[in-house]
Amino acid sequence: MSFLCRIAGLSPLLLIVLLAACADNGGSDATVTPGLAPTVTAVPTTTGTPPASPLPSPSPEPGAPPAAPIELDPGVESLAENTLLAVLQPQASHNLDPVALAEGMGIATPPCAALVFYVSWQVRHPYPPTDVNVEVYRMRMGARELIGEGPSGHASGGCGQVQLLNNSDISATVEIRYLIGELTR
Repeated sequence: MSFLCRIAGLSPLLLIVLLAACADNGGSDATVTPGLAPTVTAVPTTTGTPPASPLPSPSPEPGAPPAAPIELDPGVESLAENTLLAVLQPQASHNLDPVALAEGMGIATPPCAALVFYVSWQVRHPYPPTDVNVEVYRMRMGARELIGEGPSGHASGGCGQVQLLNNSDISATVEIRYLIGELTR
């Protein structure tokens, strides 16, 4: 500690007082004893209601199938496709914004009238997903429309966000495959 005091140009007593004053910063408890190096013990903090079930692993369970491949409709050109895993707590959702996703991948977003967004999903944990129900909504201009439901499935839409909602009492890891396309005719 005397090395730190020399670097900071502070007396050991002043450093101890500063460390003690900052002890509650960041959700940790600090124990400062004169003459000893300070020790910090993490104190877990929670906000809201704790989950009803343990967090699932973001890794798929062995034997769980992936989200189904996306099949393009005639007259649609694929601009980009990607897959992600989302851990959804009970009654929690994951939103996908096709315009933001396209921009994030460096793709010029087609006009809304030509934008096509495909999504497929598969619950990968728990598997088999007997107690998991995923609802998929298209949200645009203040409206929310159910476009798919179940532990697996596929849906498509255009502009507007797609929301996957875990309408279950248990947590679930969901593989989400999405494709951004453009109408060519």
